[in-house]
Amino acid sequence: MSRPLQTALTESNPNKLAAAMHDLDAGQAFKLVTRTERVTVTANVATLSAPAKAILACYASAGTAPGFKTPLQTGTPSAGQVAVGPSGTAVFNGTDAITVAEVVYVAVEGEPVTEEIDVTSNVGSGFASKTGALLVAAESLAGTLTGALTIVARGATPTTGQAALGATGTFVFAGADAVTRARVTYYPFPDAAAGGSVASRLAASQSL
Repeated sequence: MSRPLQTALTESNPNKLAAAMHDLDAGQAFKLVTRTERVTVTANVATLSAPAKAILACYASAGTAPGFKTPLQTGTPSAGQVAVGPSGTAVFNGTDAITVAEVVYVAVEGEPVTEEIDVTSNVGSGFASKTGALLVAAESLAGTLTGALTIVARGATPTTGQAALGATGTFVFAGADAVTRARVTYYPFPDAAAGGSVASRLAASQSL
């Protein structure tokens, strides 16, 4: 019988549940459950157990200005705010001098991949039509400047020594660095090219 995978999971037939969980890629689905973590903040940045796609709530429990912090999707946080950093960290304002925080967030979907890519006119693309959802690290392998690059906000125009995820999920480098080949570590956007999202698998018809 063909029906959406979500229907089969809701039914929870023990004879079919293992196959349904396999088709769902259950580990990825469970990864998307809202996470709550108490983290140490060093130099205004906290590394979470998984890169954040969005911060839902935050309470700073130690520092110059403890208390609730207003989440920002991206950008430089002002006093009283917390932002998602370019590579999925939690970033605080220096004035608040936060050292410990409780962060509620949603992790980026999927698993990271590392690829060596060609760069033409300061732009490179992932293999097999994959586009990026989050850029974790970038290294210039050939060009005027080589070595590890600093990741800046998505859509930003990188300056020398920087790299960014472009608006369409490509990888953008600084013109001054003349990068022609790079190594990038990124989370692919969970579309068909990357095997599909948890939501698309739940909606897909399966013979279960």
